[in-house]
Amino acid sequence: MTRSRSTTNMSVMLGVLAVALAVGGCSAPASTSVNGRTLLTYPSTGVSADALAFGILGSNQKGCVTIGRSVLVVPDGSTLATDGSIRVNGKTYRVGTTIHLGGGGGEKPPHSHCGVGQQYFWV
Repeated sequence: MTRSRSTTNMSVMLGVLAVALAVGGCSAPASTSVNGRTLLTYPSTGVSADALAFGILGSNQKGCVTIGRSVLVVPDGSTLATDGSIRVNGKTYRVGTTIHLGGGGGEKPPHSHCGVGQQYFWV
């Protein structure tokens, strides 16, 4: 029994679509929530802006982790601990301390629930 060319092409296209959806699902922006706080994350490509931000690590009224007045958006693999401290690029930062991070200002991530009119700092 032989398959028609159009059936084979359709099978290949469906296979490619399934792989694309699976890969896209793995790299979707996410967040981590612990004890009412949320740390926004994104799939890192290893490239970031060179601006330096510094401010006190805290959270806003929606519970989103902030640096100064900006909501923090960090690469995948960053973690949020039960005490509110975060680990970004192998370094731990404690709530209430002044921290310095490289990155840049950016737009609100589509998965953010951190409030309207917020500034975002992407590491």
